[in-house]
Amino acid sequence: MTQVKLRQQGVTLPETNEYTSMLCLTVEGHAGFAPHGKDIVCAAESILVQAMAGALDRLDEKLLYDFAVDGTPGSGCVGITAVPTTRGWERVRGVFENTMMGFSLLARNYPKYVSVAYESTEKEDLYEG
Repeated sequence: MTQVKLRQQGVTLPETNEYTSMLCLTVEGHAGFAPHGKDIVCAAESILVQAMAGALDRLDEKLLYDFAVDGTPGSGCVGITAVPTTRGWERVRGVFENTMMGFSLLARNYPKYVSVAYESTEKEDLYEG
């Protein structure tokens, strides 16, 4: 089973002392819907993660203070962390929410193979669709 978790946590940017929220997505485990190389659930999850990383990579420093992708291809574990600027918060949050909507659809259609969880320490909670 793949476990997907989205975490939102407040942070202060070091150069500007600007307060913003850091967003972290972790995807752990192989879905196990079908044999390796034929698993449509894992393929869908991979596309969601790759599209998200590509969308964040295209944002400039006015919108995104920093982001990182951690994981080893094929390991079944990846983490994406983004720290948006105040100006970029809505745009970056939208990228995360859109990705989580995709994972939520997978979890609804393949509940034995995908689970989704949200964690927030902020007043303004993330989408939980």
